[in-house]
Amino acid sequence: MKSQLLQESRQALELHNFSEALQKTQQLIALDPGDHQSYLLYGDIFMEMENGTKAIEHYERGLAIRSDDASAFFKLGNAYEMKEDYQNALQQYKTARRLEPDNSLYAAYTGRALNRQGIESGNVNYENEGLGLMEQAFQAGITDANLREQLAIAHLTQAISHWPKHPEQEGYFVATELVHLQHTKAHLEWVTNLYDRSNQAITQRVAEIEGFVRDMEKRQFAGYPYLRKVPFIVGVMFGLFGQVFLGITMLAMGVLYHFSQYQPGYLANRMLFKGNYRPPFIVRRLDQMDNVLSGITIYSNSLSNLFLNKFLFNLVFGATRFGMVLVVLPYEIIKGFMANYGLKDQLMAKAQA
Repeated sequence: MKSQLLQESRQALELHNFSEALQKTQQLIALDPGDHQSYLLYGDIFMEMENGTKAIEHYERGLAIRSDDASAFFKLGNAYEMKEDYQNALQQYKTARRLEPDNSLYAAYTGRALNRQGIESGNVNYENEGLGLMEQAFQAGITDANLREQLAIAHLTQAISHWPKHPEQEGYFVATELVHLQHTKAHLEWVTNLYDRSNQAITQRVAEIEGFVRDMEKRQFAGYPYLRKVPFIVGVMFGLFGQVFLGITMLAMGVLYHFSQYQPGYLANRMLFKGNYRPPFIVRRLDQMDNVLSGITIYSNSLSNLFLNKFLFNLVFGATRFGMVLVVLPYEIIKGFMANYGLKDQLMAKAQA
């Protein structure tokens, strides 16, 4: 009689015939009020009905009869999660793990509740610890659909969380280091291997972050137009005066400077953070010169002499500026290629090896 009622109750639950399932389970409890499994089954029915409060009530009744059933604590944790009470859910999962320490599913759900609690409270340590537990369970072969979705969401949450906040645009983040993009790609790889493509919210967010990464990797000229202009002007002048070799050399320097300053977006973003960015040496010296020259006043007893003196003044100091740029430009070209194309990192890696 009892086994038949149990089978009929479970069949009714599978068919979502909740009224029959509740009726059969009530008969089971009436037959044997000391059987904790009947209360757990009662709780399962309410969970399927999405009534977390009633499910908790009956799971706790079952645990009052038998307090060493790890599965009952696990079910109770599920019910608390349904009510978004992650703190209580976490306590139940921890108890289930203490009773069955080798159960990967219990570890996975402990991680899920811990991760959610961390996100909700802003506790990065909880968030990361929960993420690690879920990853370990997934690698151990747990294929639970809810776990996969939460693990995907956890990685998606962290995908750009390590990017610095934009100094001017509220709620916007920018990468300033290659490692920022590497971390983001690692998180996105997890997400793409986990989530159900029918989940439009995750699909849209993944596409959005992939767009951010492409923007950060896109290269564009981020140098100083004045430094690029000087060798082109001097090169043309040399060419006009018949100094073809010197003219070609100057033009080549201008081209090399242009491509040496062809930066990926994440490096160009450093200029947004004034405290972490320092203009090149030559730019600082030219700015200082401009400040000094702006304070010089030229006097003359005639208008023609004034224009002549100003012309000569600008010619001398313009030539000085050009000369300073041409002297330092090879250094800026080498430094640009080293920084903007990863050559510095490659050399350091080889040196360490």
